[in-house]
Amino acid sequence: KQFFIWALLCVTTFVTAQEDLTVSVIDFETKKPVSSLIIQLSNASRNLSWQQTTNTQGKVIFRNIPVFDGYQVF
Repeated sequence: KQFFIWALLCVTTFVTAQEDLTVSVIDFETKKPVSSLIIQLSNASRNLSWQQTTNTQGKVIFRNIPVFDGYQVF
């Protein structure tokens, strides 16, 4: 199946220069949220990686992510 992954940066900057990242996964054909899918957020240049599973609404929220360039969502 084809999935669209939309990453929306929540513009919430803290004193420690961290932000939250919300990822929504929608099935391309049915337009419905995809639950129980493992999403990985990584930054290879900084050797950072997080993993979460989508909820019933097809969303994960990566909280307090350090502000750097080069993040990828898989």
